[in-house]
Amino acid sequence: MSHLSEHDACPYCWHETATTSGSVGIGTYSIEDLITHKGGILDKYGTCNICKWNFVLIKNCTNCTKNTACSECYASGYDGMLNEDTPLMIHNLYMRNSHYKKSWDERPKSIGEWYANQVHSSMDIISILKRFTSNYEVNVELNLLERTLPMNKSVFWSKLKTICLCYFTGDDAISVAINAFCCRSWQRL
Repeated sequence: MSHLSEHDACPYCWHETATTSGSVGIGTYSIEDLITHKGGILDKYGTCNICKWNFVLIKNCTNCTKNTACSECYASGYDGMLNEDTPLMIHNLYMRNSHYKKSWDERPKSIGEWYANQVHSSMDIISILKRFTSNYEVNVELNLLERTLPMNKSVFWSKLKTICLCYFTGDDAISVAINAFCCRSWQRL
């Protein structure tokens, strides 16, 4: 991340947003707070205006080795790139806020796409979408969709598209994340 410059989103703030509501376990907590979170930006010296993180902390870390980042630097300093010896579950834990982007405005789309890469079935899509929003009506619709599974793929995607068009057509962070999630999931399955 040596390419960081003034006014970029702080990588530490990007990855260290562990505030979650209603958390029971990593696979069930609401990620609505992660999607809407905005942290600090870097000044001309590369220091965050909120958490005071600076890339020099990563360069001088004594816990990192040449090919392995420590748990503190794994995501914020190396964006999960030193992952050869990291189990997938731990990698996903560190990277649950998606890969770093320089602008906070890119965060919702990035999170939506990152979570879409975790799905393997229609049921995965529904269970993750329930975590994206606390909107009661949407969760009722998703529960109904879940109860009608198994069904053919075209019916599933048609009903999911109807839900998205009904509730998520705006440019707010949740709508952007959900639409990115659905588009990437559709491409994957």
